[in-house]
Amino acid sequence: NELIIAFGLFLFIEGILYAIFPSKMKNMLKKIDMLKISQIRFSGLTFAIIGFIIVGTLKHKMKHRFFKIALIFVLAASFTFSVKAQNVPNS
Repeated sequence: NELIIAFGLFLFIEGILYAIFPSKMKNMLKKIDMLKISQIRFSGLTFAIIGFIIVGTLKHKMKHRFFKIALIFVLAASFTFSVKAQNVPNS
Protein backbone atom coordinates (compact mmCIF):
# COMPACT_ATOMS: atom_id res chain seq x y z
CA ASN A 1 0.00 0.00 0.00
CA GLU A 2 2.79 2.45 0.90
CA LEU A 3 4.63 1.64 -2.33
CA ILE A 4 1.56 2.57 -4.36
CA ILE A 5 1.23 5.84 -2.44
CA ALA A 6 4.91 6.63 -3.04
CA PHE A 7 4.55 5.88 -6.76
CA GLY A 8 1.47 8.10 -6.94
CA LEU A 9 3.37 10.92 -5.23
CA PHE A 10 6.23 10.47 -7.70
CA LEU A 11 3.84 10.73 -10.66
CA PHE A 12 2.14 13.76 -9.14
CA ILE A 13 5.40 15.64 -8.63
CA GLU A 14 6.68 14.68 -12.08
CA GLY A 15 3.42 15.76 -13.68
CA ILE A 16 3.38 19.09 -11.87
CA LEU A 17 6.91 19.87 -13.05
CA TYR A 18 6.00 19.21 -16.68
CA ALA A 19 2.74 21.15 -16.35
CA ILE A 20 4.27 24.23 -14.74
CA PHE A 21 7.65 24.31 -16.53
CA PRO A 22 7.20 22.57 -19.91
CA SER A 23 9.89 24.49 -21.79
CA LYS A 24 12.45 24.15 -18.99
CA MET A 25 11.77 20.42 -18.72
CA LYS A 26 12.21 20.07 -22.49
CA ASN A 27 15.53 21.92 -22.33
CA MET A 28 16.63 19.76 -19.41
CA LEU A 29 15.88 16.61 -21.38
CA LYS A 30 18.00 17.91 -24.25
CA LYS A 31 20.88 18.55 -21.83
CA ILE A 32 20.59 15.04 -20.42
CA ASP A 33 21.33 13.70 -23.90
CA MET A 34 24.68 15.50 -23.76
CA LEU A 35 25.74 13.88 -20.47
CA LYS A 36 27.91 10.80 -20.24
CA ILE A 37 26.30 7.53 -19.21
CA SER A 38 28.42 7.51 -16.04
CA GLN A 39 27.07 10.94 -15.04
CA ILE A 40 23.48 9.80 -15.55
CA ARG A 41 24.15 6.60 -13.61
CA PHE A 42 25.74 8.57 -10.76
CA SER A 43 22.81 10.98 -10.55
CA GLY A 44 20.31 8.10 -10.58
CA LEU A 45 22.19 6.35 -7.80
CA THR A 46 22.46 9.59 -5.85
CA PHE A 47 18.73 10.27 -6.02
CA ALA A 48 17.93 6.65 -5.16
CA ILE A 49 20.11 6.93 -2.05
CA ILE A 50 18.52 10.26 -1.11
CA GLY A 51 15.07 8.71 -1.44
CA PHE A 52 16.08 5.65 0.55
CA ILE A 53 17.50 7.76 3.37
CA ILE A 54 14.49 10.07 3.50
CA VAL A 55 12.00 7.19 3.52
CA GLY A 56 14.05 5.24 6.06
CA THR A 57 14.44 8.25 8.31
CA LEU A 58 10.78 9.18 8.23
CA LYS A 59 9.43 5.66 8.45
CA HIS A 60 11.61 4.41 11.26
CA LYS A 61 12.45 7.79 12.79
CA MET A 62 16.13 6.96 12.77
CA LYS A 63 18.12 9.65 14.47
CA HIS A 64 21.52 8.04 14.22
CA ARG A 65 24.49 10.21 13.41
CA PHE A 66 25.41 7.96 10.47
CA PHE A 67 22.19 8.72 8.63
CA LYS A 68 22.54 12.45 9.17
CA ILE A 69 26.11 12.39 7.85
CA ALA A 70 25.09 10.21 4.89
CA LEU A 71 22.22 12.56 4.06
CA ILE A 72 24.54 15.59 4.12
CA PHE A 73 27.03 13.77 1.90
CA VAL A 74 24.39 12.71 -0.61
CA LEU A 75 22.83 16.18 -0.75
CA ALA A 76 26.26 17.75 -1.30
CA ALA A 77 27.00 15.24 -4.09
CA SER A 78 23.66 15.87 -5.79
CA PHE A 79 24.19 19.64 -5.55
CA THR A 80 27.62 19.24 -7.16
CA PHE A 81 26.11 17.15 -9.95
CA SER A 82 23.33 19.66 -10.58
CA VAL A 83 25.86 22.49 -10.84
CA LYS A 84 27.94 20.46 -13.31
CA ALA A 85 24.81 19.59 -15.30
CA GLN A 86 23.91 23.27 -15.58
CA ASN A 87 27.33 23.96 -17.11
CA VAL A 88 26.69 21.60 -20.04
CA PRO A 89 26.54 23.79 -23.16
CA ASN A 90 23.28 24.11 -25.07
CA SER A 91 23.05 22.43 -28.48
